Amino acid sequence: MGAARVIGMDINEERMEWERSLGFGEVMHPDELAQHQVHLGYECVGAAAALQI
Repeated sequence: MGAARVIGMDINEERMEWERSLGFGEVMHPDELAQHQVHLGYECVGAAAALQI
C-alpha cells in the first residue's frame, strides 16, 4: 500500500521548476494546498511556521 499522490511544496518558483524537472508528479505553492485534502504531511525544513497551515 502506498501513497495515491505525493505533492511537493515550495515557496520559491525557481525551486518549484527545478523540482518539476526532477520528475515530481505535483509541485505547488503552500497557498494552493487549501484546495486539497491531505492525510499526511511531512515537514523536513525544521521551521515551525511550515506546519501552521
